[in-house]
Amino acid sequence: MPKAVRFHKLGGPEVLQIEEVQVRHPEAGEVAIDVAAVGLNRAESMYYRGNYSQQPEFPSGLGYEVVGTVTAVGEGVDSSLIGKRIGTIPGYSMNRYPVLGERAVVPAYDVAELPLSLPSVEGAAVWMQYATAYGALVEFAKVGPGDTVLLTAASSSVGLAAIQVVKAQGALSIATTRTSAKKQLLLDFGVHWPIISLESFAELRAETVPNCSLRSLSTPLKTCALRGLAFGCKRPILLASGDRGNRPGRSNTH
Repeated sequence: MPKAVRFHKLGGPEVLQIEEVQVRHPEAGEVAIDVAAVGLNRAESMYYRGNYSQQPEFPSGLGYEVVGTVTAVGEGVDSSLIGKRIGTIPGYSMNRYPVLGERAVVPAYDVAELPLSLPSVEGAAVWMQYATAYGALVEFAKVGPGDTVLLTAASSSVGLAAIQVVKAQGALSIATTRTSAKKQLLLDFGVHWPIISLESFAELRAETVPNCSLRSLSTPLKTCALRGLAFGCKRPILLASGDRGNRPGRSNTH
């Protein structure tokens, strides 16, 4: 029998166990895959601790992002997918579709074929952070040329993705991080102004102010300097996880 990671109670990583499981056949609208690689995110950590938007049903599996080869398809799914290497786009229930195991069943509408140039390990580690950054900055905030975007927790996975999205949109980025050890990493990813200390904020203030701010939920705007930058924008747009406000023409301010 294939093995999978499961847990029977809430807690830290110590509650996770490797168990043999019976993997069901794909039903209508689903595909079965042999797993090659999985990605781990904050979502999984919050899930087994009971802090995620959905509570686990015990015994529970976990896992959102996976790359694998399609071995079977359910009713209504194109059979040409069989044998293809696909990745999942996170957007389904981990209760219904856990993927952290040797085999998995996932909804067909949430898979995409991977290009040959993208290794399985990298393919399993891009959807969550890049979809989060792209959705917030491009679909929601309409960032484009002429914008300056303030990114907090910029050395996180979503932060690094956001840096690249901002650059691809032709905008400029201001990125904050806690230690100078990560400054070069931010510059390598395309940040225009890496911020390490409050002194750097003072220097930056005279040079430019952002008109868009993407704030990580795990890093609230606590300092007066950062708060002043975010709310002193000429056209302020403050985005945070869970923000559902409408921003037609960038007129909405939080």
